[in-house]
Amino acid sequence: MKFICVIFAIQFLIYGYGHNHWFMLDNISPQPGETVQLTINSGHHFPEGTFALPENFLVRQMVISPSGQSDFQTQVAEKQRHASFEFKEPGIYLFQFDVKKPQMKKIKYSGRMWIATRGIVEAHSLKLGKGLEIVPQELLFSLKPGEDLAIQVLNNDQPVKAACTVFFPDGTQVLLQMNPGEATNFKLKSPGSYLLISHYNGAGSSLVFHLTEDLQ
Repeated sequence: MKFICVIFAIQFLIYGYGHNHWFMLDNISPQPGETVQLTINSGHHFPEGTFALPENFLVRQMVISPSGQSDFQTQVAEKQRHASFEFKEPGIYLFQFDVKKPQMKKIKYSGRMWIATRGIVEAHSLKLGKGLEIVPQELLFSLKPGEDLAIQVLNNDQPVKAACTVFFPDGTQVLLQMNPGEATNFKLKSPGSYLLISHYNGAGSSLVFHLTEDLQ
C-alpha cells in the first residue's frame, strides 16, 4: 500500500501540481455548425505543451453551451489530449476540465476556456463562482489589440491575493500580482490565444481566451 501511495504521489507531482494544463483550439474563430479540434495541453511550454495528462487525473471534461451543460471525452495522441467538437449554434461557450490526485476528493487544478462563435460580442458573465478561477472584468469578445484587460483571481467567489502569469501569443509572458478587491490590468498585444495561470492555497487554475482579428 505504501508503495502504491508513493507512486501516486510521484505521478501527481509530475502530472498534477508540478505542471500547468490548458485548452487549445485549431480554430479560434469558429462558425456556427463548424467542427474544430480541441486539445488539453500540459507542461510549461505554451502553447504546445510537453505531455498528455493521464486519464486517472481527469475528474471531468465539460462544456457549457447556449443550450446547456454536457460532458465530452478526449483521447491521448502526440503528447496531448484530443477531441473533436462541433459548435452547433451561435453563442458563447465555456470549456472546463478538473484535475485531482487519484483516490482524493479535492480538485487541485481547473482549466477553463471561453470562446464565442464568429460575430458574437454580447455581454456574458465570465465567472462561475466556484473553486479557483481567473475572471476577466471586461467583455472578452469585443476586445482589440492595444486595449487593457482587467482581471481578478477568485476562490469560491472571493477575491484572493495571488500571482497570475499571462502568456501572450508572441511567446512572451508577464507576472501580475493580484490584490483582494482590486482588478489588475495588462495590455493586450497581437491577435491569438492568451493563457492565464494562477495558483492559490495548493490549487491551480488556467484560463484561455482568444483575441481575433475579425469581429464581424
